Amino acid sequence: MSDVNKPEKTSANQNCFINPDQYKNHDAVAPVGSYPWAIIQLYLGNLMYRNNWDYPNEYIGLVPESGEGEGDNLPYVIKKRIHNNFEQWQPAQEDMMACDWVKMDFMLSFDLFIGTANATLQGSEGHVAWGYVKDGYKWDEQEWSKSFGDLKVIQNKTGIVETTSFYWHVNRDHSDGVILWLAYSDTSQESFHNLINFFQTKELHITVDGVTYNLGKSLDITTKPEYGHVIDNVYKNNDAKKLGATLKHTGVTKRLYVNWI
Repeated sequence: MSDVNKPEKTSANQNCFINPDQYKNHDAVAPVGSYPWAIIQLYLGNLMYRNNWDYPNEYIGLVPESGEGEGDNLPYVIKKRIHNNFEQWQPAQEDMMACDWVKMDFMLSFDLFIGTANATLQGSEGHVAWGYVKDGYKWDEQEWSKSFGDLKVIQNKTGIVETTSFYWHVNRDHSDGVILWLAYSDTSQESFHNLINFFQTKELHITVDGVTYNLGKSLDITTKPEYGHVIDNVYKNNDAKKLGATLKHTGVTKRLYVNWI
């Protein structure tokens, strides 16, 4: 065999680095609903299902592998969720030939870069938060040693115009914790009261890394007129605790998909 035809020696690990921008190519478009289109949507961070699956309880997503970089483990795996049970998924021939693939729709999605801070207020010493507090936002910033994290909205079909805080907050001995979400409506009183009613009457479902957490309805809603049309929401149940454990992975970005039911 000539040198020209010899295959180049490469590392055994030929896994692609997943950069969503690589898949935003408008020159070659896979047909919507096709399997190639569905795989591209997975690479863009979306969750997918087929029309004959039990939506919203059955879908696939690209999930970070816990053993990334070790042995033959892939950095990401496709997992299928069926009623909160997860397993690695490989397509059958009918899945690859199908044209009934659908992208899961969410009312809100955002990328959360997870930071952390310690409490500074007297009486709250030892309390810790993981998630996001906007730089310069006084309501929450005064409670913590610094602003932390970052949040970038991907899609928004709600009356929320800005999130200034979203974090998991635990007490001194870490025996108790809550999810706190500070959200702004627009400047009209009607929108403000509609958003308050929305948080009070709808159950919050958040999907991250392919897992859906039902946080229930906001247990405590606080407003402070001096800060404008902002609503402080508190969530506390077993799923909130599980989501809180995910939010303790600082220095990484997680995409959160949000629905209210």
